[in-house]
Amino acid sequence: GTLYLDWDYCIEMVRLECISDLSQHQADYRGTVSTTKAGNTCQRWDSQTPNSHLRTPQNYPYSGLEENYCRNPDNEAGAWCYTIDGPRWEFCDIPACPVTCKATLSPVTVAQTDYIGEDSNQLVNVGTNPACPLYKCQGNCDTDDDCRDGLICYERDDSDLNTPGCDGTLYLDWNYCVLSYNEKCIGEDSDQLVNVGRDPPCLLHNCQGDCDADDDCGDGLICYQRDSGEFG
Repeated sequence: GTLYLDWDYCIEMVRLECISDLSQHQADYRGTVSTTKAGNTCQRWDSQTPNSHLRTPQNYPYSGLEENYCRNPDNEAGAWCYTIDGPRWEFCDIPACPVTCKATLSPVTVAQTDYIGEDSNQLVNVGTNPACPLYKCQGNCDTDDDCRDGLICYERDDSDLNTPGCDGTLYLDWNYCVLSYNEKCIGEDSDQLVNVGRDPPCLLHNCQGDCDADDDCGDGLICYQRDSGEFG
């Protein structure tokens, strides 16, 4: 329906029984785990028995201190609770949520969304330290291990504005996953020059560059070495 631009609205709370790796010390956990790692039962946050304490819903109104669910209102190393049948307090065992990559399509014109993805010729800026292996033309990767099977991390220098086999808007200091050396570069033999990039991670087609040796070229092709003053 129609909303007022400066109004906020009540919505149904989604209670996740897991926690993301991106959570800061599990402080945003709002699930219903109510036993500690040792198996002891948690004490209600609004109760002072058997342990008196100051971590009450009134003192920490934004920490989700409801029932006897494990929480982290005071920036401990993880979610915890006071116990009714064990030590004063203990950490809880909070399951990790399944990981999916986050991405914003490039150029950045759409809202961020869960992104599983697929191999594509369009650059996709997933983010730094990606939580799952990247598809072709996704970044930012640091090593080949950040890429899916058959792909490598193409590390660009500051002057390299190309990513082999990929089109779209790139982040200048990011690296992207591309086809490994046992694959031909995207495209086909042509009479038109195509600037794939320095140190291409794939076998170049006719009129593609930059090659350094014949081994950079596909079958039946050689690397034509020009001098600095030759423009043909």
